[in-house]
Amino acid sequence: MSASATRFHGRILDVDGRPVGTCFHLGGGVLATALHVVYQASADGVVRFEPLADSAAGEGTGTAALLASDADHDLAILRTATPPSASVELVAMSDDQDSGLPISLTGYALLSSGHSYRIMPSSGRWEGPSKEEGGPATGWVYADGVQPGMSGAPLIRQHDGAVIGVLIDRFETDEIWSAGRVRTARTERLLELLAGHTTVAVESKAVRALKPADRLAEQPLDRAKLRADRTIVVPVSWKDEREKGSAALGRGDVVVVVAPPGIGSTTFAEQLVAHEAPAEMLMTAFDPDWEHPTVAALRPKAGYVHVLDVETSVDLGKARAFVVGLTELAGIYRDMNARLVLTVRTEFWRSVVSGSIPEVHVIQLEEAPDSVQVVGRRLGVITARLQPHVDADTVKPYLKGLSAVQATRAAARILDAWRSWPDQDDDSQWAQRLHKLLDNHVKTLDGLFLAPESALSPEDRCFLLALACVQSVRLSELDDLSTSLAARLQATTDDKDKVKESAFAVFSRPGLVGRVNAIQAKILPGEIVVFKESAFGDAAVRYAWDNFPPIRKPMADWLIGLAVKDAGRQNLVQERLSGLVIRHQDVGFIKNELKELTSDSRWLLEEVLLAGAKDPHMQRGCEQLLYGWATTAGLRSTVVTVASRMLLEGVRTEIAVRRLQRVADATEDPGIDKAVQEAFEAALQVPGIRGTVAAAFAKWLRDNAAARSAKIALRALMAVDTGDIPWLLSEQASDIDLILVLREALADRTSHPALAAIVSRASIDDARYNGMIDALARALVGLGSLVPFRLYEAFVGYDFNGRTPEADLDAKFKIILASDDEPPSVA
Repeated sequence: MSASATRFHGRILDVDGRPVGTCFHLGGGVLATALHVVYQASADGVVRFEPLADSAAGEGTGTAALLASDADHDLAILRTATPPSASVELVAMSDDQDSGLPISLTGYALLSSGHSYRIMPSSGRWEGPSKEEGGPATGWVYADGVQPGMSGAPLIRQHDGAVIGVLIDRFETDEIWSAGRVRTARTERLLELLAGHTTVAVESKAVRALKPADRLAEQPLDRAKLRADRTIVVPVSWKDEREKGSAALGRGDVVVVVAPPGIGSTTFAEQLVAHEAPAEMLMTAFDPDWEHPTVAALRPKAGYVHVLDVETSVDLGKARAFVVGLTELAGIYRDMNARLVLTVRTEFWRSVVSGSIPEVHVIQLEEAPDSVQVVGRRLGVITARLQPHVDADTVKPYLKGLSAVQATRAAARILDAWRSWPDQDDDSQWAQRLHKLLDNHVKTLDGLFLAPESALSPEDRCFLLALACVQSVRLSELDDLSTSLAARLQATTDDKDKVKESAFAVFSRPGLVGRVNAIQAKILPGEIVVFKESAFGDAAVRYAWDNFPPIRKPMADWLIGLAVKDAGRQNLVQERLSGLVIRHQDVGFIKNELKELTSDSRWLLEEVLLAGAKDPHMQRGCEQLLYGWATTAGLRSTVVTVASRMLLEGVRTEIAVRRLQRVADATEDPGIDKAVQEAFEAALQVPGIRGTVAAAFAKWLRDNAAARSAKIALRALMAVDTGDIPWLLSEQASDIDLILVLREALADRTSHPALAAIVSRASIDDARYNGMIDALARALVGLGSLVPFRLYEAFVGYDFNGRTPEADLDAKFKIILASDDEPPSVA
């Protein structure tokens, strides 16, 4: 249990120093607990108290005096001079919570075995308001891990940490329908008691209107790590903007960082928050899982700063509505003691906004960090010995004028090359090697493409580009390749691979050998053509792609054709296209041109998209593309393939799982279901990601067990063991509504074999077997008479260790139907 989980918790001690219950700090030294805990600890309302997280047992003990109480609701508030270091950040109204909401409880516990736990966690779900005949209104909660000593603990809403109740007692009963239930005092009454004693942030109606289900997922950002980053280069103009941004964060404005692509706006935003946001705030980055930006998706968490890169390829009308809504959103964030920082591209912001927006502070970044300094800083973190060589006159020119993204990639290239140099003790040749590594051959290429006296003809440009793309080729084939490339660039429709040209026109140009010489290439034995300098080809491809945008689509079409005709060139083509797209962070090219060109070769689209998803600078754009394509017919298989590989390769695991979830929920295609289930099963067998994936599945089953993705996840979980027992019977599944989940599995005939396998596995242990039979029998109620017989068909061929599950299920089923307690109905 992390300290952060108990940072505002404490425990109440009796006069002998024995813990008797739990409490929590609301701010200003005011504590809340259950009134019966106070009575148990002291007769005069003055109790001993100690924070849970800040001290070992007996350390940091102080006193707390009763301020106000309500015997009917079993509530008490006290004041102490030695409160926990943190306080509750948000209180939400109990009566406003949705049934099934995931909750958590943490407090001191004394087990029946006599063992005591300073910190004991439990989790469960909110079921709703309740009212006993003649009694007060309370909250009804399922949390079967609650133990004596936890009375007075705050009921925490899992998705944002808000307090939604105070634990008062456990419902003691032998009736199975009420087992695991606890009662909580409502926050509505708690707030009434607090009046005049302290203030606390309360969830407003505006916040309640932002439904948690619409909220973007998020990833934590390490604030300490960001502050300690020694690679950051800050231009002078950034310092002024950061000061203004700091003031805006202090006011509670929404901050929008506007910049051209590649300049470092995300870095600026993260550094602004890390250094300038209130010190006690935590940082997260929203994942833009949306079709278009909406204010509803940006529901804040109290005490957090949220950072979001806004995708710009959206409908402008919807984008304008989003921007207008930022003013109201600023007020919501301010009331919740939260902050929001957005980054957007300059052209997008200018097309959507004219003038200022109330309570929105705009930061315009136009100056990129000095690229030579960026490279030097990044290299210096690894080895200081490279720095002098980066500053050499033969190297520095190649690093000047790069964008922040390009400089970062240049530093990575240098480090990769440096690590491969065998003689690292001798740095006499390092500057020369760096010159050769970074040389982009721009002067030579300018001469071949721009200089009037030496520029290549269009035919010879194709000759050069064809060789540059394939690296080496036989002389006779090079002429054919260049001819077919020329045809693509001329967009001939009758025959893409031929340009009709007279023999005389061909004869009027230099011969093949002369053309080879003209493009800085040479002919090796066997008539193999290569460039005189191996790096020249890559430089030529980048030069043509960068300087002649209209050739990009036909050039890609030609490359795809090479891969289709010759399997030996598939890797080359994939790497070439991926490199060009990543170089420009061109998600739009993947979304439009490449999707169109690869209609018959989706594998290539998938490879390029996966490469983009792995690149940190275009990662989020590719993830957004996968989000949209997940509901697009004809592209779902592409999403499944890419997301599955992301999942297994550990690339943004949570995002990959959500993309597969979205695909599964968007279609009833059996082929898609099968592919998604195979991906889930494979992921559950990878130790490094199994826990994350299983936790995601558990949440789906809690939230909506009837969803198609939840059913597929359940089949995967049932097919894969977690440790030495089936997942469904493991501790990881303890907070799942087992009856509801089994009901969904029973209704889906394709899940029956997996259920049979679980019963077989459980049959080696009496307790597990009996528990599984009981749960299955209860889940069968109301499903119809045919379901048991279909399940029994699935039992055929399984070993049940001498047991007869058919007979045991029938017997248990009859007992349940004959019971005085009618089982609850399930809609």
